[in-house]
Amino acid sequence: MDERGDAEKLLVVQGHDRCQTYDAKWLCLENVYQKMYRPNMYDIGELDVECLKNKKLNISVKFFSKSVKGLSQDILDEVKSGHDFGALLDDPICSDFTIESADEHKFQVHKVILAAHSDVFKAMLKEETAESQNSYVKLVDVYGDDLRCILQFIYTGTVKDIMECNCSNLLMLADKYDLRGLVLLVEHALVQQMTVDTAAEILMIADLYNSDFLKTSVMKFIKKNPAVLKTSTWDEVNASLVRELSYIINLPIEISDYPSHLTSKGGAGTGGDANYTNLAHIVNH
Repeated sequence: MDERGDAEKLLVVQGHDRCQTYDAKWLCLENVYQKMYRPNMYDIGELDVECLKNKKLNISVKFFSKSVKGLSQDILDEVKSGHDFGALLDDPICSDFTIESADEHKFQVHKVILAAHSDVFKAMLKEETAESQNSYVKLVDVYGDDLRCILQFIYTGTVKDIMECNCSNLLMLADKYDLRGLVLLVEHALVQQMTVDTAAEILMIADLYNSDFLKTSVMKFIKKNPAVLKTSTWDEVNASLVRELSYIINLPIEISDYPSHLTSKGGAGTGGDANYTNLAHIVNH
Protein backbone atom coordinates (compact mmCIF):
# COMPACT_ATOMS: atom_id res chain seq x y z
CA MET A 1 0.00 0.00 0.00
CA ASP A 2 1.33 3.48 -0.88
CA GLU A 3 1.77 6.31 1.66
CA ARG A 4 -1.65 7.74 0.86
CA GLY A 5 -3.25 4.36 1.40
CA ASP A 6 -1.46 3.93 4.73
CA ALA A 7 -2.65 7.36 5.86
CA GLU A 8 -6.24 6.61 4.89
CA LYS A 9 -6.06 3.27 6.70
CA LEU A 10 -5.04 5.04 9.93
CA LEU A 11 -8.21 7.13 9.78
CA VAL A 12 -10.37 3.98 10.14
CA VAL A 13 -10.64 2.09 13.43
CA GLN A 14 -11.83 -1.51 13.19
CA GLY A 15 -14.65 -2.44 15.54
CA HIS A 16 -12.76 -4.24 18.32
CA ASP A 17 -9.32 -2.69 17.84
CA ARG A 18 -7.87 -0.24 20.31
CA CYS A 19 -7.82 3.29 18.91
CA GLN A 20 -4.41 4.90 19.38
CA THR A 21 -4.87 8.20 17.58
CA TYR A 22 -7.13 11.24 17.92
CA ASP A 23 -7.04 11.59 14.13
CA ALA A 24 -9.33 8.62 13.45
CA LYS A 25 -12.38 9.59 11.40
CA TRP A 26 -14.33 6.32 11.05
CA LEU A 27 -15.30 3.31 13.16
CA CYS A 28 -15.76 0.25 10.94
CA LEU A 29 -18.08 -2.57 12.09
CA GLU A 30 -17.95 -5.79 10.12
CA ASN A 31 -20.47 -8.65 10.13
CA VAL A 32 -23.34 -6.23 10.74
CA TYR A 33 -25.90 -8.85 9.71
CA GLN A 34 -24.75 -11.32 12.35
CA LYS A 35 -24.86 -8.60 15.01
CA MET A 36 -28.37 -7.48 14.08
CA TYR A 37 -30.00 -10.85 13.37
CA ARG A 38 -31.07 -12.39 16.67
CA PRO A 39 -34.22 -14.47 16.06
CA ASN A 40 -36.48 -14.93 19.08
CA MET A 41 -34.28 -12.70 21.24
CA TYR A 42 -35.82 -9.29 20.71
CA ASP A 43 -37.98 -7.38 18.30
CA ILE A 44 -36.15 -4.88 16.14
CA GLY A 45 -39.29 -3.71 14.40
CA GLU A 46 -39.68 -3.63 10.65
CA LEU A 47 -35.98 -3.29 9.82
CA ASP A 48 -35.03 -5.57 6.93
CA VAL A 49 -31.77 -7.06 8.21
CA GLU A 50 -31.38 -9.24 5.14
CA CYS A 51 -30.07 -6.21 3.26
CA LEU A 52 -27.16 -6.07 5.73
CA LYS A 53 -25.62 -9.37 4.61
CA ASN A 54 -21.95 -9.01 3.62
CA LYS A 55 -22.07 -5.32 4.52
CA LYS A 56 -19.84 -3.15 6.66
CA LEU A 57 -21.06 -0.24 8.77
CA ASN A 58 -18.84 2.85 8.88
CA ILE A 59 -19.66 5.36 11.63
CA SER A 60 -18.20 8.86 11.61
CA VAL A 61 -16.35 9.56 14.88
CA LYS A 62 -14.49 12.45 16.45
CA PHE A 63 -12.28 12.40 19.52
CA PHE A 64 -11.71 15.29 21.90
CA SER A 65 -8.68 15.81 24.07
CA LYS A 66 -8.17 18.15 27.01
CA SER A 67 -4.69 18.91 25.74
CA VAL A 68 -3.28 19.95 22.39
CA LYS A 69 0.17 18.66 21.42
CA GLY A 70 1.14 18.24 25.06
CA LEU A 71 -0.20 21.57 26.33
CA SER A 72 -2.56 21.25 29.27
CA GLN A 73 -5.96 22.89 29.10
CA ASP A 74 -5.08 24.91 32.22
CA ILE A 75 -2.18 26.54 30.40
CA LEU A 76 -4.30 27.23 27.33
CA ASP A 77 -7.02 28.80 29.50
CA GLU A 78 -4.47 30.94 31.31
CA VAL A 79 -3.05 32.26 28.05
CA LYS A 80 -6.53 32.81 26.64
CA SER A 81 -7.50 34.84 29.70
CA GLY A 82 -4.85 37.35 28.67
CA HIS A 83 -6.96 38.10 25.59
CA ASP A 84 -9.93 39.18 27.70
CA PHE A 85 -10.54 42.86 26.96
CA GLY A 86 -12.76 43.44 29.98
CA ALA A 87 -10.18 45.78 31.49
CA LEU A 88 -10.64 48.14 28.53
CA LEU A 89 -14.34 48.31 29.31
CA ASP A 90 -13.68 49.18 32.95
CA ASP A 91 -10.89 51.64 32.09
CA PRO A 92 -11.56 52.68 28.46
CA ILE A 93 -8.09 53.88 27.57
CA CYS A 94 -7.80 54.90 23.89
CA SER A 95 -11.59 54.67 23.44
CA ASP A 96 -12.84 56.29 20.25
CA PHE A 97 -16.61 55.87 20.38
CA THR A 98 -19.51 56.56 22.76
CA ILE A 99 -22.67 54.50 23.08
CA GLU A 100 -25.60 55.92 25.03
CA SER A 101 -28.54 53.87 26.25
CA ALA A 102 -32.19 54.87 26.20
CA ASP A 103 -31.95 55.88 29.87
CA GLU A 104 -28.85 58.04 29.24
CA HIS A 105 -26.10 55.71 30.45
CA LYS A 106 -22.96 56.39 28.40
CA PHE A 107 -20.19 53.89 27.68
CA GLN A 108 -16.78 54.74 26.20
CA VAL A 109 -15.86 51.92 23.82
CA HIS A 110 -13.56 50.97 20.94
CA LYS A 111 -14.78 50.82 17.36
CA VAL A 112 -12.46 47.99 16.36
CA ILE A 113 -13.69 45.71 19.16
CA LEU A 114 -17.35 46.37 18.35
CA ALA A 115 -16.80 45.81 14.62
CA ALA A 116 -14.86 42.60 15.22
CA HIS A 117 -17.76 40.96 17.07
CA SER A 118 -20.90 42.23 15.36
CA ASP A 119 -21.65 42.76 11.68
CA VAL A 120 -24.37 45.21 12.73
CA PHE A 121 -21.89 47.40 14.57
CA LYS A 122 -19.40 46.91 11.75
CA ALA A 123 -21.90 48.36 9.26
CA MET A 124 -22.76 51.16 11.68
CA LEU A 125 -19.11 52.15 12.05
CA LYS A 126 -18.20 52.45 8.37
CA GLU A 127 -16.50 55.75 7.59
CA GLU A 128 -19.44 57.28 5.71
CA THR A 129 -22.05 56.76 8.44
CA ALA A 130 -23.14 59.58 10.73
CA GLU A 131 -22.41 57.41 13.78
CA SER A 132 -18.83 56.85 12.70
CA GLN A 133 -18.22 60.50 11.83
CA ASN A 134 -19.68 61.70 15.14
CA SER A 135 -18.13 58.84 17.15
CA TYR A 136 -21.45 58.57 18.95
CA VAL A 137 -24.71 56.63 18.82
CA LYS A 138 -27.76 56.48 21.07
CA LEU A 139 -29.51 53.12 21.13
CA VAL A 140 -33.09 54.15 21.84
CA ASP A 141 -34.28 50.56 22.30
CA VAL A 142 -31.58 49.48 24.77
CA TYR A 143 -31.51 50.34 28.47
CA GLY A 144 -28.37 50.70 30.51
CA ASP A 145 -28.36 47.33 32.27
CA ASP A 146 -28.92 45.46 29.03
CA LEU A 147 -26.31 47.52 27.17
CA ARG A 148 -23.80 46.80 29.92
CA CYS A 149 -24.41 43.06 29.45
CA ILE A 150 -24.02 43.33 25.67
CA LEU A 151 -20.74 45.21 25.96
CA GLN A 152 -19.48 42.83 28.61
CA PHE A 153 -20.08 39.94 26.23
CA ILE A 154 -18.37 41.74 23.34
CA TYR A 155 -15.30 42.54 25.43
CA THR A 156 -15.00 39.29 27.41
CA GLY A 157 -16.95 36.59 25.58
CA THR A 158 -19.30 36.00 28.51
CA VAL A 159 -21.72 37.76 30.87
CA LYS A 160 -21.14 37.65 34.60
CA ASP A 161 -24.25 36.94 36.66
CA ILE A 162 -26.25 36.27 33.50
CA MET A 163 -28.89 34.51 35.59
CA GLU A 164 -29.72 37.87 37.15
CA CYS A 165 -30.14 39.61 33.78
CA ASN A 166 -33.34 40.12 31.85
CA CYS A 167 -32.67 37.23 29.47
CA SER A 168 -35.79 37.85 27.38
CA ASN A 169 -34.54 41.34 26.54
CA LEU A 170 -31.00 40.09 25.98
CA LEU A 171 -32.15 37.44 23.51
CA MET A 172 -34.00 40.07 21.48
CA LEU A 173 -30.98 42.39 21.49
CA ALA A 174 -28.46 39.63 20.79
CA ASP A 175 -30.52 38.63 17.76
CA LYS A 176 -30.87 42.25 16.58
CA TYR A 177 -27.14 43.02 16.88
CA ASP A 178 -26.06 39.64 15.48
CA LEU A 179 -24.24 38.37 18.57
CA ARG A 180 -24.63 34.63 18.02
CA GLY A 181 -22.54 33.64 21.02
CA LEU A 182 -24.71 35.76 23.30
CA VAL A 183 -27.82 34.18 21.81
CA LEU A 184 -26.46 30.77 22.82
CA LEU A 185 -25.64 31.91 26.36
CA VAL A 186 -29.05 33.49 26.86
CA GLU A 187 -30.92 30.45 25.51
CA HIS A 188 -29.19 28.22 28.07
CA ALA A 189 -29.86 30.76 30.82
CA LEU A 190 -33.56 30.84 29.94
CA VAL A 191 -33.72 27.05 30.20
CA GLN A 192 -32.13 27.23 33.66
CA GLN A 193 -34.61 29.93 34.73
CA MET A 194 -37.66 28.06 33.47
CA THR A 195 -40.51 27.38 35.88
CA VAL A 196 -44.15 26.35 35.50
CA ASP A 197 -45.11 30.03 35.54
CA THR A 198 -42.55 31.14 32.93
CA ALA A 199 -42.54 28.19 30.52
CA ALA A 200 -45.35 29.48 28.26
CA GLU A 201 -43.65 32.87 27.89
CA ILE A 202 -40.31 31.23 27.05
CA LEU A 203 -42.08 29.02 24.50
CA MET A 204 -43.43 32.12 22.74
CA ILE A 205 -39.98 33.72 22.83
CA ALA A 206 -38.44 30.57 21.31
CA ASP A 207 -41.06 30.60 18.56
CA LEU A 208 -40.51 34.32 17.87
CA TYR A 209 -36.76 33.91 17.40
CA ASN A 210 -36.91 30.48 15.70
CA SER A 211 -34.80 28.84 18.42
CA ASP A 212 -35.17 25.09 17.99
CA PHE A 213 -32.97 24.42 21.02
CA LEU A 214 -35.05 26.62 23.29
CA LYS A 215 -38.37 25.40 21.89
CA THR A 216 -37.34 21.76 22.33
CA SER A 217 -36.27 22.41 25.92
CA VAL A 218 -39.57 24.12 26.77
CA MET A 219 -41.65 21.36 25.20
CA LYS A 220 -39.78 18.72 27.18
CA PHE A 221 -40.48 20.76 30.31
CA ILE A 222 -44.19 21.07 29.52
CA LYS A 223 -44.43 17.36 28.84
CA LYS A 224 -43.13 16.73 32.37
CA ASN A 225 -45.08 19.63 33.88
CA PRO A 226 -48.56 19.82 32.28
CA ALA A 227 -49.53 22.35 34.96
CA VAL A 228 -48.07 24.92 32.55
CA LEU A 229 -51.35 24.61 30.61
CA LYS A 230 -53.23 26.05 33.59
CA THR A 231 -51.14 29.22 33.96
CA SER A 232 -52.36 32.69 33.03
CA THR A 233 -49.55 33.16 30.47
CA TRP A 234 -50.74 30.07 28.62
CA ASP A 235 -53.77 32.09 27.48
CA GLU A 236 -51.47 34.19 25.28
CA VAL A 237 -50.14 31.27 23.20
CA ASN A 238 -51.27 31.30 19.56
CA ALA A 239 -53.19 28.49 17.84
CA SER A 240 -50.35 27.34 15.60
CA LEU A 241 -48.02 26.93 18.56
CA VAL A 242 -50.66 25.00 20.53
CA ARG A 243 -51.17 22.56 17.63
CA GLU A 244 -47.42 22.15 17.25
CA LEU A 245 -47.02 21.49 20.96
CA SER A 246 -49.89 18.98 21.01
CA TYR A 247 -48.41 17.02 18.13
CA ILE A 248 -44.78 17.13 19.17
CA ILE A 249 -45.07 16.16 22.82
CA ASN A 250 -47.57 13.45 21.88
CA LEU A 251 -49.84 14.62 24.67
CA PRO A 252 -53.46 15.34 23.72
CA ILE A 253 -54.44 18.78 24.97
CA GLU A 254 -58.01 18.85 26.21
CA ILE A 255 -60.29 21.60 24.92
CA SER A 256 -60.40 22.99 28.46
CA ASP A 257 -56.64 23.45 28.33
CA TYR A 258 -56.69 25.54 25.15
CA PRO A 259 -55.99 29.24 25.61
CA SER A 260 -59.29 31.03 26.21
CA HIS A 261 -58.88 33.33 23.21
CA LEU A 262 -58.85 30.25 20.96
CA THR A 263 -61.79 28.37 22.42
CA SER A 264 -63.94 31.49 22.39
CA LYS A 265 -63.35 31.87 18.67
CA GLY A 266 -63.61 28.20 17.87
CA GLY A 267 -60.00 28.21 16.72
CA ALA A 268 -58.80 25.14 18.55
CA GLY A 269 -57.50 22.14 16.70
CA THR A 270 -54.97 19.42 17.28
CA GLY A 271 -54.11 18.17 13.83
CA GLY A 272 -50.57 16.89 13.34
CA ASP A 273 -48.11 18.21 10.80
CA ALA A 274 -45.33 16.35 9.04
CA ASN A 275 -43.06 19.37 9.50
CA TYR A 276 -43.03 18.67 13.25
CA THR A 277 -41.74 15.09 12.93
CA ASN A 278 -38.03 15.76 13.55
CA LEU A 279 -38.68 17.98 16.56
CA ALA A 280 -41.15 15.45 17.96
CA HIS A 281 -38.48 12.75 17.77
CA ILE A 282 -36.06 14.94 19.76
CA VAL A 283 -38.59 15.91 22.43
CA ASN A 284 -39.89 12.40 23.01
CA HIS A 285 -36.52 10.66 23.29
